[in-house]
Amino acid sequence: MTEKNYTLHKKLTEIAKQFPEQEIMQIKAHKEYEKHTYNDLYTHAQKIARALIQKGIKPKDKVAIVLENRPEWVYIYFGLMFAGIIAVPLDTQSTEEDLEYFFSDSESKIVFTSEQFITKIKNIKFVPMIIALDIEEESDAVISYEAFIKHAKEDIELPKVSPNDIASILYTSGTTMLPKGIMLTHTNFYSNYKSIERMNFISEKDNIIAILPLHHSFTFSIILIIAIFKRAMITFINTLKPEEIFECMRETGVTILPAVPKLYELLYKKIQAEIKKMSVLIRSPLLLCVKFFNNIRKISNININKHLLARIHRPFGKKLKYFVSGGAKLDANAAEFLKKLG
Repeated sequence: MTEKNYTLHKKLTEIAKQFPEQEIMQIKAHKEYEKHTYNDLYTHAQKIARALIQKGIKPKDKVAIVLENRPEWVYIYFGLMFAGIIAVPLDTQSTEEDLEYFFSDSESKIVFTSEQFITKIKNIKFVPMIIALDIEEESDAVISYEAFIKHAKEDIELPKVSPNDIASILYTSGTTMLPKGIMLTHTNFYSNYKSIERMNFISEKDNIIAILPLHHSFTFSIILIIAIFKRAMITFINTLKPEEIFECMRETGVTILPAVPKLYELLYKKIQAEIKKMSVLIRSPLLLCVKFFNNIRKISNININKHLLARIHRPFGKKLKYFVSGGAKLDANAAEFLKKLG
């Protein structure tokens, strides 16, 4: 039987109708975690879609996103999908020169951003309409995100979108020449989701921490699409300080940590260095035990090393199950070493 193909927002709609009150995103605001449900996501995305259409933005027009990781990033992206608009997610660390090129090359009509990036964007010669979060006052150049969605008319009809329509344009790094915009359809993303789903490593019981930026295709697939469609929790954190990330992981019970190979290779080297500091009388028996229990795990799937090496696991919290690496090739020695540690 042919498997059903979806647009991204149609799949979201199907899940949101079944589990409207399930919490799927959280972000620490001051000392508390602000929670967001499927219904919040679905409702906000629909408002954004209608507000964009009301502004005269048409299906297949392009809209840029220059925004830090936060629930509104997800709201905006799915809002664009409901309106049949092509999303252009961009790196917030891009220079003014790069942003000007991206806006011009993609012919973006609007850019969604937040207060911290407005100054950089406003200095660009070619700048589309700016819709910004967190601002107190609007201007001729900048529209408040809250005001923008507040006046959306509920009776505006949303367009039909095909799975073969372009969902996103993602720009390459451009190491040898100007970056190229890669056009990816709903089918591209949904096929990627299905291929990862078959690995069966994530469920509604999981909690994925979002450290890497969502504009990146690896992060977008693992953190956003997979988590949303598999009903897992996404935990956003607005810091890169290791101690605060570890604290967040322990507080929220993170089970999956997606990161780039560099992080795991640094972790590998740091743990190796700590082991080398041990006396031979401790180090040799420890490494023998690690090797023995790793072999036991291969046979029985019982992860004894996680408990034997609790000191190494403790900073990540008690519930961490998987490191997920992507974006580049992970060193095989680092991968094997971390797996042996449980």
